[in-house]
Amino acid sequence: SAEDGDFLWQYSSEKLAAGRRVDWPLQGICSTPLVEDDRLWLVTNRCEVVCLDAAGYYDMKDDGPSKEDGDVLGERRQEADVIWKLDMMKELGVSPHNMSNCSPVAWGDALFICTSNGVDNTHIKIPSPDAPAFIALDKHTGKVLWKDKSPGENILHGQWCSPTVGVLGGVPQVIFGGGDGW
Repeated sequence: SAEDGDFLWQYSSEKLAAGRRVDWPLQGICSTPLVEDDRLWLVTNRCEVVCLDAAGYYDMKDDGPSKEDGDVLGERRQEADVIWKLDMMKELGVSPHNMSNCSPVAWGDALFICTSNGVDNTHIKIPSPDAPAFIALDKHTGKVLWKDKSPGENILHGQWCSPTVGVLGGVPQVIFGGGDGW
Protein backbone atom coordinates (compact mmCIF):
# COMPACT_ATOMS: atom_id res chain seq x y z
CA SER A 1 0.00 0.00 0.00
CA ALA A 2 1.40 3.38 -1.00
CA GLU A 3 -0.37 4.97 1.96
CA ASP A 4 0.95 2.83 4.83
CA GLY A 5 3.29 0.15 3.44
CA ASP A 6 0.90 -2.72 4.26
CA PHE A 7 1.31 -5.92 2.22
CA LEU A 8 -1.36 -6.20 -0.49
CA TRP A 9 -0.46 -8.95 -2.99
CA GLN A 10 2.43 -10.87 -4.48
CA TYR A 11 3.39 -12.83 -7.58
CA SER A 12 5.33 -16.01 -6.87
CA SER A 13 7.07 -18.26 -9.34
CA GLU A 14 8.34 -21.74 -8.44
CA LYS A 15 11.79 -22.86 -9.55
CA LEU A 16 12.05 -24.94 -12.73
CA ALA A 17 12.81 -28.64 -12.19
CA ALA A 18 15.61 -28.53 -14.81
CA GLY A 19 17.72 -26.58 -12.30
CA ARG A 20 20.72 -24.32 -12.73
CA ARG A 21 20.99 -24.60 -16.52
CA VAL A 22 17.73 -22.70 -16.94
CA ASP A 23 16.83 -21.38 -13.46
CA TRP A 24 19.84 -20.52 -11.25
CA PRO A 25 19.58 -21.74 -7.63
CA LEU A 26 18.86 -19.31 -4.80
CA GLN A 27 17.74 -16.60 -7.24
CA GLY A 28 14.21 -15.37 -7.69
CA ILE A 29 12.65 -13.15 -10.30
CA CYS A 30 15.42 -10.87 -11.60
CA SER A 31 13.29 -8.74 -13.93
CA THR A 32 12.37 -5.20 -13.03
CA PRO A 33 8.68 -4.80 -13.88
CA LEU A 34 7.42 -2.28 -16.39
CA VAL A 35 4.40 -0.45 -14.97
CA GLU A 36 1.93 1.57 -17.04
CA ASP A 37 -1.38 2.71 -15.59
CA ASP A 38 -3.11 -0.37 -14.11
CA ARG A 39 -0.86 -3.03 -15.72
CA LEU A 40 2.60 -4.37 -15.09
CA TRP A 41 4.78 -6.74 -17.09
CA LEU A 42 7.78 -8.81 -16.05
CA VAL A 43 9.88 -11.81 -17.07
CA THR A 44 9.89 -14.62 -14.52
CA ASN A 45 12.66 -17.02 -13.53
CA ARG A 46 10.63 -19.64 -15.46
CA CYS A 47 11.23 -17.86 -18.82
CA GLU A 48 7.68 -16.50 -18.90
CA VAL A 49 6.46 -13.03 -19.79
CA VAL A 50 3.61 -12.11 -17.45
CA CYS A 51 1.08 -9.28 -17.47
CA LEU A 52 -0.50 -8.50 -14.10
CA ASP A 53 -3.26 -6.20 -12.87
CA ALA A 54 -1.48 -3.62 -10.70
CA ALA A 55 -4.50 -3.46 -8.37
CA GLY A 56 -4.45 -7.21 -7.83
CA TYR A 57 -7.87 -8.38 -6.67
CA TYR A 58 -8.38 -5.20 -4.65
CA ASP A 59 -10.39 -3.79 -7.56
CA MET A 60 -12.90 -6.58 -6.76
CA LYS A 61 -12.56 -8.40 -10.10
CA ASP A 62 -10.48 -11.06 -11.79
CA ASP A 63 -9.06 -9.44 -14.93
CA GLY A 64 -7.39 -12.63 -16.13
CA PRO A 65 -8.60 -15.44 -18.37
CA SER A 66 -10.27 -17.37 -15.52
CA LYS A 67 -12.69 -14.56 -14.56
CA GLU A 68 -13.37 -16.12 -11.15
CA ASP A 69 -14.77 -12.94 -9.64
CA GLY A 70 -16.51 -14.77 -6.80
CA ASP A 71 -13.31 -15.53 -4.84
CA VAL A 72 -11.58 -12.15 -4.94
CA LEU A 73 -12.15 -11.62 -1.23
CA GLY A 74 -10.95 -15.10 -0.24
CA GLU A 75 -7.48 -16.65 -0.16
CA ARG A 76 -6.61 -15.38 -3.66
CA ARG A 77 -6.80 -11.75 -2.56
CA GLN A 78 -3.09 -11.63 -1.71
CA GLU A 79 -2.03 -13.36 -4.94
CA ALA A 80 -1.43 -11.57 -8.23
CA ASP A 81 -4.25 -11.13 -10.74
CA VAL A 82 -2.63 -12.56 -13.89
CA ILE A 83 -3.98 -11.04 -17.11
CA TRP A 84 -1.91 -13.21 -19.50
CA LYS A 85 1.25 -15.28 -19.53
CA LEU A 86 3.58 -16.38 -22.36
CA ASP A 87 5.78 -19.40 -21.63
CA MET A 88 8.74 -18.73 -23.95
CA MET A 89 10.19 -22.23 -23.43
CA LYS A 90 6.97 -24.04 -24.29
CA GLU A 91 5.55 -21.72 -26.93
CA LEU A 92 8.71 -20.39 -28.63
CA GLY A 93 11.26 -23.16 -28.01
CA VAL A 94 13.59 -20.91 -26.00
CA SER A 95 16.30 -22.58 -23.91
CA PRO A 96 17.47 -19.99 -21.38
CA HIS A 97 20.97 -20.25 -19.96
CA ASN A 98 21.18 -19.92 -16.15
CA MET A 99 18.29 -17.48 -15.75
CA SER A 100 15.78 -15.28 -17.49
CA ASN A 101 16.12 -11.69 -16.38
CA CYS A 102 15.03 -9.24 -19.08
CA SER A 103 13.28 -6.11 -17.90
CA PRO A 104 10.56 -5.36 -20.47
CA VAL A 105 10.27 -2.10 -22.34
CA ALA A 106 7.29 -0.81 -24.33
CA TRP A 107 6.67 1.51 -27.24
CA GLY A 108 3.01 2.16 -27.93
CA ASP A 109 1.19 -1.17 -27.77
CA ALA A 110 4.34 -3.26 -28.30
CA LEU A 111 6.29 -4.91 -25.50
CA PHE A 112 9.93 -5.87 -26.22
CA ILE A 113 11.66 -8.82 -24.56
CA CYS A 114 15.09 -10.47 -24.75
CA THR A 115 14.39 -14.19 -24.28
CA SER A 116 17.66 -15.31 -22.55
CA ASN A 117 18.16 -18.08 -25.12
CA GLY A 118 21.66 -19.50 -24.62
CA VAL A 119 24.05 -22.43 -24.44
CA ASP A 120 23.57 -25.73 -22.61
CA ASN A 121 25.26 -26.76 -19.34
CA THR A 122 28.44 -27.84 -21.22
CA HIS A 123 28.78 -24.24 -22.49
CA ILE A 124 29.46 -25.67 -25.96
CA LYS A 125 26.14 -26.54 -27.60
CA ILE A 126 23.24 -24.18 -28.31
CA PRO A 127 20.13 -26.34 -27.73
CA SER A 128 17.77 -23.97 -29.57
CA PRO A 129 19.67 -21.92 -32.18
CA ASP A 130 16.43 -21.26 -34.11
CA ALA A 131 14.53 -19.99 -31.06
CA PRO A 132 14.03 -16.24 -30.90
CA ALA A 133 16.47 -14.11 -28.95
CA PHE A 134 14.33 -11.01 -29.19
CA ILE A 135 10.54 -10.69 -29.45
CA ALA A 136 7.81 -8.07 -29.66
CA LEU A 137 4.45 -8.80 -28.04
CA ASP A 138 1.10 -7.05 -28.03
CA LYS A 139 1.20 -5.76 -24.47
CA HIS A 140 -2.57 -6.14 -24.07
CA THR A 141 -2.90 -9.76 -25.23
CA GLY A 142 0.59 -11.32 -25.12
CA LYS A 143 0.32 -12.24 -28.81
CA VAL A 144 3.72 -12.43 -30.56
CA LEU A 145 3.96 -9.58 -33.08
CA TRP A 146 7.40 -10.52 -34.39
CA LYS A 147 10.49 -12.44 -33.36
CA ASP A 148 14.16 -12.35 -34.25
CA LYS A 149 16.58 -15.26 -33.77
CA SER A 150 19.78 -13.23 -34.00
CA PRO A 151 22.48 -14.31 -33.20
CA GLY A 152 21.35 -17.93 -33.85
CA GLU A 153 24.39 -20.26 -33.87
CA ASN A 154 26.71 -17.44 -32.69
CA ILE A 155 25.56 -17.18 -29.06
CA LEU A 156 28.70 -17.03 -26.93
CA HIS A 157 27.11 -17.89 -23.57
CA GLY A 158 23.73 -16.35 -22.82
CA GLN A 159 21.57 -13.35 -23.57
CA TRP A 160 20.59 -11.32 -20.54
CA CYS A 161 20.34 -7.78 -21.89
CA SER A 162 17.25 -5.69 -21.36
CA PRO A 163 16.20 -3.77 -24.47
CA THR A 164 15.79 -0.04 -24.83
CA VAL A 165 13.70 2.12 -27.16
CA GLY A 166 14.57 5.50 -28.54
CA VAL A 167 14.19 7.82 -31.48
CA LEU A 168 17.46 7.99 -33.41
CA GLY A 169 17.66 10.33 -36.39
CA GLY A 170 13.89 10.72 -36.26
CA VAL A 171 13.32 6.95 -36.48
CA PRO A 172 11.88 4.98 -33.52
CA GLN A 173 14.20 2.03 -32.82
CA VAL A 174 14.39 -0.78 -30.31
CA ILE A 175 17.87 -2.02 -29.41
CA PHE A 176 19.18 -4.99 -27.46
CA GLY A 177 22.64 -6.44 -26.84
CA GLY A 178 22.74 -9.86 -28.45
CA GLY A 179 24.49 -12.94 -27.12
CA ASP A 180 27.12 -12.68 -29.87
CA GLY A 181 28.41 -9.35 -28.59
CA TRP A 182 26.51 -7.29 -31.15
